[in-house]
Amino acid sequence: MKCSASILIKRFRQVSFCLLAGFVLFFWGSPVSFASKNKATFCLPADTVDTLLVGSVVIIQSENVSRLVNQQIVYNKGLKEIDGYRIQIFSENGVNAKTDAANARLAFINKFAGMEAYLSYKQPYFKICVGDFKSQTDARSALLKLLRSYPNAIIVREKVLP
Repeated sequence: MKCSASILIKRFRQVSFCLLAGFVLFFWGSPVSFASKNKATFCLPADTVDTLLVGSVVIIQSENVSRLVNQQIVYNKGLKEIDGYRIQIFSENGVNAKTDAANARLAFINKFAGMEAYLSYKQPYFKICVGDFKSQTDARSALLKLLRSYPNAIIVREKVLP
């Protein structure tokens, strides 16, 4: 038993030393190796040092990263709709469903002027969905505000405007 305990202690010290060495190499070795591989220059003119101290951020990146970001921006501008979330506040079928849906949409727009409301028909239901949310988290925070006025409101996945 005593022998196995001393082996465990030795093994623990070896692992700890390896982790410490890895930590040192990663945090102190990376900037040096990064700068040497990419031949980045980290020298700044003397007049920019004052602005850096105030809280500015200087981004040093490859031209390839800038080009890819710009390509993504152009691509996103070309999209008509993206996957996202809306909040469904009304769903009804029947003889007067279309009229009721239109009235519900107008009532919503009058009450919540900053949020868009969409009327849709998916047989046999007329539905009113509101908002254009890219993430479910954004939709949930809006849902919490709407639940007072629309207690049956739910979050639904839909194509939304970017």
